[in-house]
Amino acid sequence: MRPAGSYGEVRAALMQQLQAEPSTIRAAAQRSQVGLDAARRTIANAVRAGSVRECGQARPARGTRWEAIYELAPEPEPAEHRAGQGWVDLGRIVGGWAR
Repeated sequence: MRPAGSYGEVRAALMQQLQAEPSTIRAAAQRSQVGLDAARRTIANAVRAGSVRECGQARPARGTRWEAIYELAPEPEPAEHRAGQGWVDLGRIVGGWAR
């Protein structure tokens, strides 16, 4: 398995393009010079992973179906654990258990 946070070549190219400007899958694939099927699959996986989100819809010049516009999702804020330091909690649990 690939380590978390490492991207393949297709995903890296698409993320670089989406960082420059939000766009549809078709436009992102064309600008980053990636195949359309690979771009569809990669962006679907990135949406599921939470690194890309849908920010709107646009109607193509030729066509009847609306296309989703995607952008990079903001980085999540680091969540603080409400219990505090893990070792302190473990010490309390073990201390209470040993009594």
